[in-house]
Amino acid sequence: MSFRSSLILGLVAGLLFLTSTQRATAVIRDGGIDPSNLGKGEWIYSMNDATNKLGGHIASVTSEATLFQYYKSIGVRYVLIKMGTGSTPYSGCYASPHQVTANLCNIAHANGVWVFGYTRSSGADIPGESALADSCFNNGADGFDFDAEAEWETKAGNTWITNGPAQAWQLCSMVRGNWPNKFITHAPMPIIYGHFTFPYKEFGYWCDAVLPQIYHFSDARLKGSPSAAFNWSDVNFRVWQNSLYSLPTTNINGVTVNWTNAIKPIIPVQDVYGPAIPGGLLCNSSTGANPDLDVMEFIDYATADPNCVTAGGYRGVNFWRADLHGAQQFAYIQAGTSGNFPTVVNNIVMDDANATSVGPWTAVKVFDAQVINGSTSPSYIGDPAAGGSDIAPFGTNYYKITKGSGGAYMQFNPKVLTAGDYNTYQWHVNRSDASIAVPATISFDNGTSVVNVNQTTNAGTWSFIGKFPFAVGTNGYVRFSDNFPEAAGVALVDGLKMVFIPPAAVPATPSSLIATAIGNSQIDLSWHDNSTNETGFAIFRSTVNGGPYTGIATVGRNVTTFSNTNLAVGPTYYYVVRSTNYLGASPNSNQATPPIPPTITVQPQTQTVSQGGTANFTVGALGTATLLYQWSKGGTPLVNGGNISGATSTNLTLATLAQSDAGDYSVFITNSVGSTTSVTATLTVATVPPSVITQPVNKTVDAGSTVTFSVAPDGTQPLSFQWKKNGNIVLVDGANIAGATTATLTLINVLKAQEGGYSVTITNLYGNTNSQSATLTVN
Repeated sequence: MSFRSSLILGLVAGLLFLTSTQRATAVIRDGGIDPSNLGKGEWIYSMNDATNKLGGHIASVTSEATLFQYYKSIGVRYVLIKMGTGSTPYSGCYASPHQVTANLCNIAHANGVWVFGYTRSSGADIPGESALADSCFNNGADGFDFDAEAEWETKAGNTWITNGPAQAWQLCSMVRGNWPNKFITHAPMPIIYGHFTFPYKEFGYWCDAVLPQIYHFSDARLKGSPSAAFNWSDVNFRVWQNSLYSLPTTNINGVTVNWTNAIKPIIPVQDVYGPAIPGGLLCNSSTGANPDLDVMEFIDYATADPNCVTAGGYRGVNFWRADLHGAQQFAYIQAGTSGNFPTVVNNIVMDDANATSVGPWTAVKVFDAQVINGSTSPSYIGDPAAGGSDIAPFGTNYYKITKGSGGAYMQFNPKVLTAGDYNTYQWHVNRSDASIAVPATISFDNGTSVVNVNQTTNAGTWSFIGKFPFAVGTNGYVRFSDNFPEAAGVALVDGLKMVFIPPAAVPATPSSLIATAIGNSQIDLSWHDNSTNETGFAIFRSTVNGGPYTGIATVGRNVTTFSNTNLAVGPTYYYVVRSTNYLGASPNSNQATPPIPPTITVQPQTQTVSQGGTANFTVGALGTATLLYQWSKGGTPLVNGGNISGATSTNLTLATLAQSDAGDYSVFITNSVGSTTSVTATLTVATVPPSVITQPVNKTVDAGSTVTFSVAPDGTQPLSFQWKKNGNIVLVDGANIAGATTATLTLINVLKAQEGGYSVTITNLYGNTNSQSATLTVN
């Protein structure tokens, strides 16, 4: 990969005329490599210089192990290591025959970094280049890149290129055929219509991704703007991708080719040349330095680019070359984010194209580019009122407005995926008429703040607005309005950046959790917030004292109440609360269960019981212990104005019922937070004349024996009995037996004269009845 003055790079504008929707095809390759989600990468030209403190800039790097440890620490996920020029292996003062060794790959993998070998491809020796790729993969590398540039064009001097498309097809299909599941890329020049003889579609068809070399100092018309170079590349790839849809399906060597399959994820390459270090390094040569801030702008604009030509956005970037980066450039690589990975909270970066405007804001186009008749060129436009100083926008344009009353504004609504604190920045270009106090209203999680932004300083980079907590979603915003003080000034809107600030620790545990029952189906919770770094609170519930608990809801930061509604009547609920942030959750708060008023689940039932019998009333109830019961009788009070003395349990038993026991009974239930009264249950005490259930039976005994006659009666108590002999009517045809006044008659030492019939008369207040006569025979 070289820094070539002939490499034409540029910017984009006027993309609206391109209507096709390009979609990059990404197949997951060996090692879990997703070409559409690569993240950050580094090009290593000389391993010897890279392991020598990364060109002298990173003191901790002194070996292969410390190199990859450092890369992992700054979020670099892959490296591209030079292993050849064409088909010739490149040792680079490090290893033989080339720098991609099995040991090196093992060390990189042990530190979680992928290794991609690359060769400065020329196509002069196709079998040789294919063999170099074989050696790359046989040594354990994860990918291979064709650094294919001007050597592949049809032009004077490139005598080996006789049919570039056919030769590119031969090379790429050969490598892919040998390694069908490996990650393969190519790194061409990005200005396709300045290099129209390069076989872009043949390389694109067989490769998994394209790494265009977006070198922003290659054309003076770019004014050294990484954003402008990015967008010029966008124009070229957009037009080229659109052109593939009109190409017919082709058959090449038995392969049916749809050329839109040459559209692959774009992983941009930036020219990061650090401060020159002449001499002293074994394989290095001195070179001109690039501004450190360009690294920051490049990686940020890759995230924000509103004209991105890869479906899902640019989710990978890489930087040429490792041992030439300065320490600050490495710091910007570390601070930038690219790709989507579970352990990384990405910076949120938005160009002004993603803001909504209200009022007479004016768009100022700074850079423009277009493809006309197969050629492309960029141009600087700018605002004449800026006097040619607005050369560093974020992207290709910015917005301005003159002084107003505050009714006009531009607003960014960032999509926040991880709640927490974010350092928030805005970008503005250099203008002498910029305001010193542009009002920025920040609406964040449970709050709003207004900050006056001075746009007369720190132009062409990110200016800090403040640190604010944002919740997940798009409800938060940053709004710039026109009510600034200068009558002849302007307010500028160009870009927004938010950088997540990880908390130092999990938040403190909430305390004083209280649960309050609201009726029978709602419980309100309140607690004390002891933390200053929470992003929210998680509420957990159980029906078992002490858990296990199940999460039921979350609330935002600084919220200390929650209502749990639509609860079932019956269970007792136990609650705990945890404060949460990016690092995790606090321990549980104290457990709280609400004091629940009594609720009757089983009502006492109305009943009819015979006089003298027993009545049982039962009630079932739920509520916070302790439940207190008091039965009472309506009508004629018995004790304490109707309360039944001692009747303080779930059951009321009334024995030996009399008519005075008849009436209405209910129970009053109380606990510490409420009370309830059951329905009224009516007791009816029935009056029943006497009857005989079991009759006396005949007996035959020997003289001198003892004889017993008995009867089982029924009827309302009290019952009286009178036994008699020889007759069923008292005192008629029979004589009452003195003293025989119970349900049992016993005759002792019977004589022959006592033979005869015996019966009993049973009497109560409601009548009388006679039993059958039982005959006694004495032998």
